[in-house]
Amino acid sequence: MGHLTRAKLEASSLDKWLLINLQSTEEFSSHMLNRDTWANEAVAQTIRSNFIFWQVYQDTGEGRKVCTYYHLVSVPAILLIDPITGQKMRGWSGMVYPDSLLEDLMPYLEKGPKEHHAAQPQKRPRKVDQETSMVRQ
Repeated sequence: MGHLTRAKLEASSLDKWLLINLQSTEEFSSHMLNRDTWANEAVAQTIRSNFIFWQVYQDTGEGRKVCTYYHLVSVPAILLIDPITGQKMRGWSGMVYPDSLLEDLMPYLEKGPKEHHAAQPQKRPRKVDQETSMVRQ
């Protein structure tokens, strides 16, 4: 089982959003993210308390998988993922400053993925006409 799969399972079991940081050793903004954003105490505390954080380099097998699956064209990138569905809820590219990231993450601090799904309107179940096997709304 890959690291991404493990991170999603852990986030789902803890009812936390998954925050992925895709890095590049060659992009200076990746180094800036590490130095200025991820090392920021307010950011670190917010992430520790509310998210599962997974950082990966884009030139690894798992990194390439993330790039392909989420159609990423530039790095560094930050993705906020629903661990239940794998859906990208929010994305950032390049350098993201601590205050800006914290502000953007605020809506995801109020409820976890499970509560988010429970609050979504449920689709009406389809009715199948037994005689004709036709689907009716």
